[in-house]
Amino acid sequence: MSAKVKLTVTGLLMVAAAAVAGVRQAPWHFFVCAALGFSWFGDALLAGYRPISGQVRDPFIAGMAAFACAQVAYIMAFRSSMIGMPLRHARIPGEYLGAEVLPGLWLLFLLIGLLFWVVVVFRAPESALLRGAALVYGLLVSSMAAFAASAAFTGTVFAWPLLFGGVLFFVSDSAIALNMFQHRLQDARAFEAIVWGTYVPAQALLLLGISWIY
Repeated sequence: MSAKVKLTVTGLLMVAAAAVAGVRQAPWHFFVCAALGFSWFGDALLAGYRPISGQVRDPFIAGMAAFACAQVAYIMAFRSSMIGMPLRHARIPGEYLGAEVLPGLWLLFLLIGLLFWVVVVFRAPESALLRGAALVYGLLVSSMAAFAASAAFTGTVFAWPLLFGGVLFFVSDSAIALNMFQHRLQDARAFEAIVWGTYVPAQALLLLGISWIY
């Protein structure tokens, strides 16, 4: 898949997010727009799209930084939805709210992220800077997945796309880490199929799920 095709696909998701934000006008939708915008720049850097990556010394580190910003924007989107939605809907007795399940889910995802980092990244021969950056990013994507799963309980219905979107995003980034630090995915076509076969659905599910909330 060419860089232009990849960027067109993620660009269309960004346009869809902007349309939803323009109609709904909720803070979490604008944060999702920002997340998809940072993701687009990260995709451009990692795909070697010359107009974006041509003047960048290390496109991989810059791409990781762009995606780190995307994870922060997603976290802010899900956090703001967990704060704002209970004010819009009367609570139904016996139902959970996202803020109530977040602590347990956050701890679970962070432990998974740390375990993955220790097993896959910690003993890799790459530089300490790159491994440290991978740790920070791993904790961010784990936190994003936890917030996404928690935000699924925020609205009047269970927004399951948020749960699956967060998990698929983690899987996609884990595949990149396995290839980068352990060189486990040598077949370029298989690697691209795994990464993009999980990454694009992850972004689409997160957008769909946050749209379900309100």
